[in-house]
Amino acid sequence: MKINRLLEIVTILLNRETVTAKELADRFGVSSRTIYRDIDALSSAGVPVYTNKGNSGGISLLEDYTLNKAMLSKSESESLLLALKTMGATSYPEADAIIDKLGAIFKNNQTTNLPLIELKLRCGEKVFSRLYDTFDSECISKNDDDSYDLTVTLPEDEWVYSYILSLGGNAEVIGPEHIREIIKIRAKEIIEKY
Repeated sequence: MKINRLLEIVTILLNRETVTAKELADRFGVSSRTIYRDIDALSSAGVPVYTNKGNSGGISLLEDYTLNKAMLSKSESESLLLALKTMGATSYPEADAIIDKLGAIFKNNQTTNLPLIELKLRCGEKVFSRLYDTFDSECISKNDDDSYDLTVTLPEDEWVYSYILSLGGNAEVIGPEHIREIIKIRAKEIIEKY
């Protein structure tokens, strides 16, 4: 689809200073003439794309061009990158490649200001399938008493607290201690409501 190709061309140009029409044509399985029409379409849409002739020539974007102002606010881009980082820590290792690409788009190497924590949970058999559905199997180990330990690095945010609470009495926070305290406080608040 043309719109997907146009967006991917912009993404490629954001990640590389210059790319040739032939490289793009080969990548998308279209002719160089089609790529030049795509470049014209991007230019007409206000994307600051230009071409240079010669041995070191090719297609480029203006150096300071980013997509975050056109598509997403700073807060939205940070939220998107945080979500992808969380996915990468779970069972989506390809999220790291997407984070790198989007980091270039947003001209932002830091995904968020949230601190990373090494979360350690001990869970019962009743929720082990949820652990495997959510996290990479390398993060999970089985204990002699048929419980499971989860050790994973995540950005500390509401998702972490909600996930732990969703496991109910089938999970215990081993560390860090401040997460354990937050879960205790929230569990007491839940009990008070009922």
